[in-house]
Amino acid sequence: MKEKHRLVKLFEKDPAIEKLIDEAAFLSVTLEETRMIINRDGVIETYMNGASQWGQKKSAAVEVYDKNINNYMKLMKQLYEIGHPDGFEKQDDFMKAIKGSVRW
Repeated sequence: MKEKHRLVKLFEKDPAIEKLIDEAAFLSVTLEETRMIINRDGVIETYMNGASQWGQKKSAAVEVYDKNINNYMKLMKQLYEIGHPDGFEKQDDFMKAIKGSVRW
């Protein structure tokens, strides 16, 4: 809810974009949770394929994070463009808008 309130303030509550704000808040929280899992378990996991075939692959948490961060960035760009129909005042305005919810 804290993230949703931050986004509503950022984009001024508008019924037409409330669903997008809900999704952005959900993705932000999901990204933070996924980052905690990655920090705890690492980025590589071991798998067994058959009786004696072992290997390593990117962890499931990293795959979820990769997919969600891309979706989050697209959604935030869309929200920013809705909130700023005249375009970006500065090249880094978009990054400033999302800095509060995703740590780099």
